[in-house]
Amino acid sequence: MRFGGIEGFNNSLFIDIGIEKSNDQVFESNIEYRFDFNFSKTTSFFLVLNYDHSYEESANNKNLITNKGFGHARTTKELNKDLSVEVFLQYGFNDFLLMKQRRLFGSGLRYHFFDKKSHDIYVGSGAMKEIEKYDTVSNDYKNLLRSTNYITYELKISSKASLSTTSYYQMDFSTKEDYRILLDSSFQYKLSEQFAIQLEYNYRYDSDPHGELGKTYVQIKNGFELIF
Repeated sequence: MRFGGIEGFNNSLFIDIGIEKSNDQVFESNIEYRFDFNFSKTTSFFLVLNYDHSYEESANNKNLITNKGFGHARTTKELNKDLSVEVFLQYGFNDFLLMKQRRLFGSGLRYHFFDKKSHDIYVGSGAMKEIEKYDTVSNDYKNLLRSTNYITYELKISSKASLSTTSYYQMDFSTKEDYRILLDSSFQYKLSEQFAIQLEYNYRYDSDPHGELGKTYVQIKNGFELIF
């Protein structure tokens, strides 16, 4: 649930510091820019650009610098009051997950399942083409079609505080044994019309991780948002 902004378009800048954990522990700083634009009452677009710079304390006591980032664009068109169609694409890289490059594009439907003054629920389902290159000796390339399913719950606790949680389930259509479960949660407190503090928790479970990576991946960040 987003505060502030101008009707029609909205710019947000996030700056965070945090910790992520898989087999190794990483301290990171993050900057993210988001642009929202409403073409009409029924059609909207957003673009997110994200970059992380991380300092890793590895198991063999070697200190490593890792980087990751992505760009994500999505357009949503309302078909009726509750049902919308979405089209999206993304490009990214992640040294921590040994991912040299990740490209995906897809589409799906989103249903506004529950709409109250203080909270909303959205349910989405679709498919996406996913192309990944990894920095590993074996299994360094993937080109597959995945399902993408999610549930988003947004709670407006007060005029200043909000909570948002999105859970994803993404499965390879060719094998049910290859799937991912993702959880993205954020708590935001508005200090002014243009300034808010934010706490984020991200969890990832991958049934088929690459290299020697563990199946679970946790990220905790806190920082602030500037809305302009």
